[in-house]
Amino acid sequence: MPATLLARSRQKLALQRRMFVEDLEDAEKIFVLKRNDSLALGEVLPVWSCLRGYGDNTLLYVVVADAGHLPGTMEQRAPGLLCGYIDRFAPHDDAHDLFDACWISICRNAYAMWSEARRNTGARLLAAEWCQRLNSLTHQQARLGSAQTRQGRAAPGPAFLKE
Repeated sequence: MPATLLARSRQKLALQRRMFVEDLEDAEKIFVLKRNDSLALGEVLPVWSCLRGYGDNTLLYVVVADAGHLPGTMEQRAPGLLCGYIDRFAPHDDAHDLFDACWISICRNAYAMWSEARRNTGARLLAAEWCQRLNSLTHQQARLGSAQTRQGRAAPGPAFLKE
C-alpha cells in the first residue's frame, strides 16, 4: 500500500509540475505571492525573474498597507511586477478570517493593469529590457549593500526598487 501511495503521489506531482510549467509558458495568468510576515522587494525579484524566464508572466505580490499606501491599492513596480496593499492578512490558524472586499479590490486592480499591459504591444519588448535592467541593478545593489553595510551605511538604489 505505501508503495502504491508513493507512486500515485509521484504521478500527481509530475502532472502538477507539467501543468504549472505550461501555465508559465502560456503567460496568461497573474501569479500571486503573499506571506503573512513582511515580504521585501529583494525576496520578490528572484521569483519575478524566474517567472519571466518562462514568458511574459505577471507577478502580483501583496503586502500590508502602510501610511503611503491605502488598502486595496496597487502599483506597478516594473513590467509584469505588481504590488498590492492589503489591510491585513488572515492569521495562520484561521485562514478564513479575511476581509474579502480588500482582496477583491486588489485582484480587480491587478487584472485591469495586466489587461492594459497586454493591450500595449510594446510592453513585451520593454519587459525584457526591464528584466535585464532590474537583474543588473539588483546585483549592483547587492554588491553596494554588502560593502556599505560593513561601513554602517544604507545602500543606495533606484527609486523604483525602494519600498
